[in-house]
Amino acid sequence: MPIPPYMWLKDDGGADIKGSVDVEDREGSIEIIGLSHEINLPVDSANGKITGTRQHSSMMIEKEVDSSTPYLYKAALYLTLNCRATIKMNHVESISIQYEKITWRIVDGNIQHTDAWNERPTA
Repeated sequence: MPIPPYMWLKDDGGADIKGSVDVEDREGSIEIIGLSHEINLPVDSANGKITGTRQHSSMMIEKEVDSSTPYLYKAALYLTLNCRATIKMNHVESISIQYEKITWRIVDGNIQHTDAWNERPTA
């Protein structure tokens, strides 16, 4: 079973925002159940050229209700959350990339295929 990610928070004054984790070497942290974040780079769908600057979405963290919850709700209500977060993750991640050209190569069997999205296929 993989180790879940853990988050340590400090408020804008540098004080710890304590979570309820009591596992050795992770005391006071917040266990993360789910995490979502996206970075989008706008591109022209016709030619693949970049059309703008990258855009970061909000980072959404799913966690159990713990001792940090009241502080986080208060910060969200009064828009006062200006803290520093450290997240330690040991998980596999999933990323999405775009490319102009790709080559799939199976070394065992010497099989290869190349495709470029902006070129017409030829027989």
